[in-house]
Amino acid sequence: MAQESCIGDLRSLTEQARVYFPAGGLTLDESGIAQARLIAALAQDCNGVEIIVEGHSDPSGDPAVNLRLSQKRAEQVIQRLGATGLDISNFRAEGLGSARPSNVTGSESDAYYDRRVEFVVIQTNTTTKTNRFKTTPSEWASSTCVKELENAISNAQIFYSPRSVAAKPEDMDMAMDFASKASSCPNARLRVIGHHTDDLRAGENPGTGRLRAKALMAMLVAQGIDSTQIIIAAPSRAMETVSQSGSRLDFDVIID
Repeated sequence: MAQESCIGDLRSLTEQARVYFPAGGLTLDESGIAQARLIAALAQDCNGVEIIVEGHSDPSGDPAVNLRLSQKRAEQVIQRLGATGLDISNFRAEGLGSARPSNVTGSESDAYYDRRVEFVVIQTNTTTKTNRFKTTPSEWASSTCVKELENAISNAQIFYSPRSVAAKPEDMDMAMDFASKASSCPNARLRVIGHHTDDLRAGENPGTGRLRAKALMAMLVAQGIDSTQIIIAAPSRAMETVSQSGSRLDFDVIID
């Protein structure tokens, strides 16, 4: 019932959401991308769904050019969401050109409402999706690249000063190395786990750990890492011990 409610809420959001663009352009309107962020945030809690991001154009100009432009608009929305640290592994871009007019009328011209991105929720069969691979999870886990990635992240941690969410340059280099290894390893992804200290003097809370993971992911995406290669673990936990600070970030390897 909870899953059905989640999907129902997600569909309600997508039915209303629109991201509009200028003529011939890829600049997203901020109110539209704010709606897209809500969709992406809710989608992280709904299992077995895929979000189709449909790009559209107005009918003016060359149809082939419009088709390419509409595809780029859909991709631009997904990239923008990924850059903010949201999980976009279940988002797929699809350009439709001017084939589907919006049929919306308002204070703007009809062409304005045609230059848009819309969202469609598709329920997926996760079992079927997993079985499409030719190898089994146990075979993936024993592969050389997975072992190398697991060895690389073993005992690797990034420590932060109280309330800080920005990693040091040397720590970013280390994280970039891990993410690059995950990108070149089929069916393996890097999980980023943000923690916080429960020392009241530090002024941290679970959101601090989450922001640390989001900030690191955003930096990796900005440096060219595919956001689908990175998973942000939640919720954050207080992980203070005698030997190490809870203000830190850990890594793990996920086998899909």
